[in-house]
Formats: sequence, structure tokens, C-alpha cells
Amino acid sequence: MTVRLRTQVVGLGVGTATLVVALAALPLALLLRDEEYASALQQTTSAVQSTADYVSSGAYQPNLLTDYLARVNARGAGVTVQLGNDQRYGAPQPPDVLGAANGMKPPPMGHDDPDHDGGLRKVSPVQVSDAPGGKVVQVFCDTPQGDARVLALLTDGSVNTTVRERYAAVGGVALGLIALAFVASEFVGRRLARPLQRTAQT
Repeated sequence: MTVRLRTQVVGLGVGTATLVVALAALPLALLLRDEEYASALQQTTSAVQSTADYVSSGAYQPNLLTDYLARVNARGAGVTVQLGNDQRYGAPQPPDVLGAANGMKPPPMGHDDPDHDGGLRKVSPVQVSDAPGGKVVQVFCDTPQGDARVLALLTDGSVNTTVRERYAAVGGVALGLIALAFVASEFVGRRLARPLQRTAQT
């Protein structure tokens, strides 16, 4: 009877802990995914905007632009600059991604440098559109050579990789909680079973 009681206590404790973890798993998983996607989108947007600000100055040489993009993309941004003459610098993009980006037309911007004193020209608001494998983040900017576009692809795969890593970490914590519930239930079961065991022996 004492063994049966301990088994019931352990089963109740572990079962309750497992149920609580399972009920919390789905909303937590959705929250983690949404948070990671929002964070990745913000990082990509910041990289595109800062690059567009640099390009809008017009005060760069092709080699400097190449070096600048190499530094930005070394952080994982994957930014591409397409100038008005269709020259591209930075990360190579698949043709279908470029097709999705080229489907977005620049808004009328003019420029902020009517006296040509080397000041910054206008940049457009950020545009985000669906593309094969993710989303294209794009900003248009006015340059002395015409409208340029700065874009980057936020891939679903990159977000999913980070999300899986966070799921693994959370899963480890959940298993730890269930193991702790097992140990606690086993301890409580033994404490409850001792008086019954002593009574049976007398």
C-alpha cells in the first residue's frame, strides 16, 4: 500500500507539472516566434536605413561603398545597393527576390540638396513586401545618379534557426521543471508513506 501511495503521489505531481508546462507551451512558442521575427525585422530595417542614409550623401567612391557594405553584411544583414544605372553592390540576391524588389516603385522624392552643397538627399519610408523565402525590406534614396534602392532579404530560414535554438533552451527548462516535480513528489510520497509503514509493522 505504501508503494502504491508513493506512486500515486509521484504520478499526481509529475502529471500536474507536465500539464502546466504543456498548457504554457503553445502561447509561449507563439510569443517567442513573434518576438524573434520582430527583432530580426528591426535589425534588417536598421541596416537598410543606415545604408540608404550613406548612399543618399552621394559622397562615396565605389570602392568605399563596397567596403562599407562588406562591413555591414559581415554582421549578417545581407544588404544590396542597386544604383540608378542598375549597378549592384553588396550581397547578391536571387533573381526572384530582385524581381519582387523591382516590383515596388519609388515614391516621388525630389531631393534635399537643391544648391548641390553635398548635403543628404531624401530617402523614402521603409517598404516591406513578401518574397520567395521571406520578406524584402527596401528603402529608396535620391542620389546624383538618380533613384537608388537599398534592400535586404529577411529569410524565414534565418528566423526559424534562431527560434529553434530558443525552443531548445525553453524545452530544457521545461524538462528541468518536470524533473524537479518528480523529485519533490517522490520526497512527499516517502514522507506520507512512512507513518503507514510504521503502523503496518506494529
